[in-house]
Amino acid sequence: MARKKTFKPLYVENIDEIIEQISALFEEDKTSAIKTLIKKLHPSDFTSVLDHSSNKLQKAIISITQDSFDPESIVWMGESAKNVLLEVLGYETLANLIETLDLEDCIEVLDDYDEHVIRSLIEHFSDNKKALVTEGLTYPHDTVGRIMETNFLVFAEHWTVDQSIAALKRHKMDQDPHAAIIVDKQYRPISTISLHRLFFYSGDTLISSLFNKGLKIVRAYEEINELVYFFKQYALAIVPVVNEGGKLVGSVSIENMLYIIEESTETDMMGLAGVRQDTFSTIFETTKSRFLWLFMNLVIAFISAIVISKFSNTISKVIATASIMQIVTSMGGNAGSQAMTVTVRALSKKDINKSNITRIIIKEITASCLNAMLLGGIGSLVIFVTYGDSVLSLIFAASVLLNFIVAGLFGTLIPIILDSMDLDPATASSVFLTALTDNFGFFTFLGLCYLLL
Repeated sequence: MARKKTFKPLYVENIDEIIEQISALFEEDKTSAIKTLIKKLHPSDFTSVLDHSSNKLQKAIISITQDSFDPESIVWMGESAKNVLLEVLGYETLANLIETLDLEDCIEVLDDYDEHVIRSLIEHFSDNKKALVTEGLTYPHDTVGRIMETNFLVFAEHWTVDQSIAALKRHKMDQDPHAAIIVDKQYRPISTISLHRLFFYSGDTLISSLFNKGLKIVRAYEEINELVYFFKQYALAIVPVVNEGGKLVGSVSIENMLYIIEESTETDMMGLAGVRQDTFSTIFETTKSRFLWLFMNLVIAFISAIVISKFSNTISKVIATASIMQIVTSMGGNAGSQAMTVTVRALSKKDINKSNITRIIIKEITASCLNAMLLGGIGSLVIFVTYGDSVLSLIFAASVLLNFIVAGLFGTLIPIILDSMDLDPATASSVFLTALTDNFGFFTFLGLCYLLL
């Protein structure tokens, strides 16, 4: 998962105008003017210019700015721009830029490259940085170890306020810290402390008397979703990260967590549609990431076609069924999506547990039934007025009711089952739910038509 060191600045409103200016300056061969213009941009805004530029313009911009290239800009780049950056600068120059970044940002940048590219870039790092990066890359994707910070403030539990303030002054950090982690003699975290509290007590006060109660820690191999839950639930400023032995190996601060939470929310939202955030990815990567779910939809469509073909005689007798059956499946799919979305969100917030799971399922089924009776009644009335067929109207109402029950049940149950299997419910639920509601809707409506018409 991508993450940033600082808050993302406001998007440059006149981004197209800036790109046009740069293009015009290139045509006039005014290199110094281009450098001056780019130098005024924030690293994230400069990245926006690159991401929105053509491949040719990207190469030209990188070529003339490589001597003064801000490594921070690489953290904000899309995958496509990063590949162009490698093509223009080469492995050694790019590696030298990446190496200057903090460890967590360095790993984030490398994550967007293929394995062989990562190995080649790391070879140009210093021995110390190479060891740290290699260790960081051993953590699986979407785990805390992959995004934890290694430059953080640590106080010993026996220190006084004066000793802690002195340590704060000596410690060099790119960001202003808001909190410190307190450790015991075995370097195990025992508490955290907000730094502003140090200035309200005398210098000889032991910081052990100022501990924040209720320490929350995460393990390096914990999923990032667990970390997101901690910050949302307990309004934390910093969370210590420990290894399997309980020793402190890193931390995650609120500054970085804000972006991680935003990214997690976006990922879940796009996962419901079976896509990823790929605006600036290559065509190949975009196609590859979407193919599996589109293929699954193709399989589902063929299954639906087979179900419909079994009732071809029924459809030929009552032509109206061909159009009405689409309404049944469409309504069932929407009802299921509503239940699924609510359930996925509840799972991410850990609002669902063994004590309330049955109540939540019953609630969703009941809500679906009530909506089915209301909408089925309205729809059956429209069908009766349009076709003058009371039996067809009743079949429609019954089909909608049955399909809504299935939609409410499985719209809730599928995400819960996937979550219990350690699969991402946001990404996989919609495919299975669509298969169920579509095929059950067709089968129910056409089956009742076959029996009653």
